[in-house]
Amino acid sequence: GFVLRDVYRNLFSSNVDEKRGLLGWLDEQRKTERVDDWDIPHRTLVVWGNDDPLFGIGVAERLVDALPSAELFVLEHTRHAPNIERPGHFNAALLEFLGA
Repeated sequence: GFVLRDVYRNLFSSNVDEKRGLLGWLDEQRKTERVDDWDIPHRTLVVWGNDDPLFGIGVAERLVDALPSAELFVLEHTRHAPNIERPGHFNAALLEFLGA
């Protein structure tokens, strides 16, 4: 319980106005920005948590479909922050991608 309270206190209860502003900006970007317009010529690794409550796996799949050089790596039993929730698996996927 103390870990969850500490995470909540450090991640969610500070800078509330700034976080609201960021979410508003992201929502506006979502309305005007199209991933199809991005020109990313390099191989891209998209790492996604299969249990992400904010952006479901369908978002990841659409992103990868829109980026011709993208690969999708899905981490099981992971939510919105795979690099924090499953760092070992995240790092292994990244190292494998970079070594390819």
